[in-house]
Amino acid sequence: MSDTKPATLLVALLAAQAEMPALQRDRLNPHFQSRYLSLETLLAEVLPVLNKHGIVVSHLPRYVETATGLRPALRTVLYHAESGESLEETMLLFPVKDAPPEQGSAITYARRQSLQAILGISADVDDDAGTAAKARPARKKPGAISAKQRDELFAAVRGAHIATDRAVTIIKEVAGVDRSEDIPAAKYAEVLKAIKAAKA
Repeated sequence: MSDTKPATLLVALLAAQAEMPALQRDRLNPHFQSRYLSLETLLAEVLPVLNKHGIVVSHLPRYVETATGLRPALRTVLYHAESGESLEETMLLFPVKDAPPEQGSAITYARRQSLQAILGISADVDDDAGTAAKARPARKKPGAISAKQRDELFAAVRGAHIATDRAVTIIKEVAGVDRSEDIPAAKYAEVLKAIKAAKA
């Protein structure tokens, strides 16, 4: 009789986490001058490690019933090929509009966030690149919001727990500009209100 214990998802995930590479935020969002980890880089880094230990990742868009009715969501599942065990979580999606581009953006954001969460990993900031980004002066149009107002706006985005892509879309819709530093001062209160109203 063999004393070898059967493989499990937990054992495989433990081994995979020990081999996970250090992740860095590789993309710069020009609207908020903030760095983030792209989905492409995340998958390229973690999938080979997970697959090596028999773990398969699946992202499944779906609808779930909530107190306010059906909402779009993303189901993230880790399957263990040998044991058949699985681990999953579901994240609600909050697209600005019910249109394919906004839904795609929300799904991409959810794939990044949910995969990092279920794996228990996060991306570090590239200090050199971050410093360079902060050192680069922002263009300011006459009549645009101040640096202090931009900081308040960034804080509102973080407080609302919404995706940067979603915040950018709100800015475009409300203020008609592509960059946060170009928001007209006369539109600031309206943009801030819309950001806070979009709270996840």
